[in-house]
Amino acid sequence: MAFDEGWYLLLGRNLFAGDGYTLAGLQHVTLSPLFPLLAGLLDLVLHDAVWAGRVVAAVSAGLLVVPCWFLFRRLS
Repeated sequence: MAFDEGWYLLLGRNLFAGDGYTLAGLQHVTLSPLFPLLAGLLDLVLHDAVWAGRVVAAVSAGLLVVPCWFLFRRLS
């Protein structure tokens, strides 16, 4: 697990634990909220934040193929 991934996963877990978008009790405004939101939702189902983050990252990367395909098709 990379350094940033841990912060994202903690933000997602705190968000759904009722602590809000916080790290160490302080509001956080640096990292974007989409990945922590999705990882936090999936963590509720899987009960494993690391796997939730990996699944969200893998699905996001897989879905990135679609807009790339349209872009490359248009450029070719």
